[in-house]
Amino acid sequence: MMITVLKQMRELADKDFSLLVKAIRCYRQQLRLFSDSPLHSKFNLNDFSLILDGFCYYQYASDLYGDADPHKFFVFEDLKLAYLELPKVACTSIKTTIGRSYGISPANAMDIHEHPSWHQHLGLLNGVHRSYYTFAFVRNPFERLVSCYRDKVIYSGSNEIYSTPYFQQYYYFPIPANIPFSEFVERVARIPDCLADRHFKSQSAFLYHQGKLLVDYVGKFEALARDWKTIAVKYGFDTELDHQHTTKAKRGAHHDYRTYYTKELAQLVYQRYKADVELFGYQAKYRELMDYLCDKSEASKTGNKK
Repeated sequence: MMITVLKQMRELADKDFSLLVKAIRCYRQQLRLFSDSPLHSKFNLNDFSLILDGFCYYQYASDLYGDADPHKFFVFEDLKLAYLELPKVACTSIKTTIGRSYGISPANAMDIHEHPSWHQHLGLLNGVHRSYYTFAFVRNPFERLVSCYRDKVIYSGSNEIYSTPYFQQYYYFPIPANIPFSEFVERVARIPDCLADRHFKSQSAFLYHQGKLLVDYVGKFEALARDWKTIAVKYGFDTELDHQHTTKAKRGAHHDYRTYYTKELAQLVYQRYKADVELFGYQAKYRELMDYLCDKSEASKTGNKK
């Protein structure tokens, strides 16, 4: 493995030495992030090798947008408005509802990507668009990660949007279909935000750039109806959101996201998404989750004694 890694480092340095520096920095950041976690001892040369591969694979996007997976804004020129999309945070419902306000039916919701009244902008806003009003929505990171797992990892092979498992098609980090949630969490924790798929990339990585918040308004998924109404009334959108739920009915998917967690997993996810928890005010959600898991553990112990 050492020989392979040295070869990768040499190839990446030949392409762009600064990318090699970034790859080394990313790996060191991951080690520091989990310095007091049992996961720290599991990091090895294979993790570093995958990061090196990632920088090679995403070199073009990184050069073009400054990020392997750039920000995606929906820019509404007629309203001087821009929506920063965060996957697994009601983005389909929001886009479908906006589309309905422009006369697009839910059956043709994907037309929102091609409507002449707006366009997608990849990367940071520039020029006149920097003066537009911008908004985004965030979600409890513990629940968001479970939503990603339900939607992108649990795969039945029938009645699916994708003909093959999502991460098998679209991602080079190995995330097999139908792995246990605990294994999925460990794999996600080892992937730095700069190379993370947008469905489990930290929300803070989308919303902050060089320490500056990129949007004017941040709504909460947990108060979706109320916070969406703030935007809808201001810009003339339908105040009733079109709700799109597809993952709860999947085989192996549970209604309550908390049932996927153990105390150890919750702590690991907290370390991975600590910035999201602290920047967007989800400390209480973390405490509630840990209390729930402690009570569950105590109840299990009591039941075993009977």
